[in-house]
Amino acid sequence: MRCGCPRCDAYMVHAESMRLGCVCPECGARCDACLGTNTVMNRAAFQAMKAANKAQNEREDTPPPRER
Repeated sequence: MRCGCPRCDAYMVHAESMRLGCVCPECGARCDACLGTNTVMNRAAFQAMKAANKAQNEREDTPPPRER
C-alpha cells in the first residue's frame, strides 16, 4: 500500500511491525487511515449493502419516462 503523507506529501510505505499502518520515510509520520475503520461487517449487513448498491445502479441506468 502506498499513501501520501499528510504532513509532507511524500509517499508513505506500509510498515511491517507490531503496529500496522504506513510510515513516511521523510518525516517519520505514521498513519493507519488506509486500513479502514477497524470494524467488521457481518454477512447480512454486507448483503444488504450490496443489494442497495445494485438497486441504486439500476435506478440510475433506467431512462426517464417519455412525455406524452
